[in-house]
Amino acid sequence: MRYRFLLPSLLTLGAFGLAACGEETTQPNTAVDQPTAPQPAVTSNTWLTRRDMPLELYEQATAVVPNAAGQSILYAIGGGKANSRLNGAPVPMAEVRQYNVATNIWAPKSDMPVARWGMNGAGVIGGKIYVTGGYTIEGWSRGATASLFVYNTASNTWTRKRDMPAAGGGGVTGVIRGQLYVVTFNYSSLDPAKWFMNFFRYNPTTDSWTKLPNPTDYPTTNVGGGVINNTL
Repeated sequence: MRYRFLLPSLLTLGAFGLAACGEETTQPNTAVDQPTAPQPAVTSNTWLTRRDMPLELYEQATAVVPNAAGQSILYAIGGGKANSRLNGAPVPMAEVRQYNVATNIWAPKSDMPVARWGMNGAGVIGGKIYVTGGYTIEGWSRGATASLFVYNTASNTWTRKRDMPAAGGGGVTGVIRGQLYVVTFNYSSLDPAKWFMNFFRYNPTTDSWTKLPNPTDYPTTNVGGGVINNTL
């Protein structure tokens, strides 16, 4: 098992790169997991204008899960409400929106059980989206959480699993060999001006967490990333 951080290149790929690379299956199924022909935006190195989200949010968790027809479905989960603050912190939202790439349509799905913004990205295992941590309405200095919520895309339902060993947000998540790897950040309880980092692995079969060694050099918070060849 290898995991390492490549700075700044991989950690700045963002949540969309993570969602695309974080599938459980190591050998992609061409009919389901990837398009049968290159997409125009990729081959021409251009951007396409698509339908905006119904609500302007930021620091959401995002993931891509193919539906039964093999269409790419983007899920945007939680996030902070733009231009809205309470007690100096963003107002978290619980809403979930589903975007169908083929039809260019957004649709509401079941809300998260709690409102969160600034989560540690998201990982996909077996068609389910795993979302950890994030912040409550109290803000980043006091409101970090350790929760793990799992969204079943087939049944449109949420389940809470075992919390992370420590609270945190603004991190990154990847899936390697069917297990979840989470980098998360929080303020130091001894010195609120300093951040500290944790690196955890979650086994969905046993519903258990393992603390992993932190890298020796890392950013302070709000990172992105992806999994390439079983390397985070």
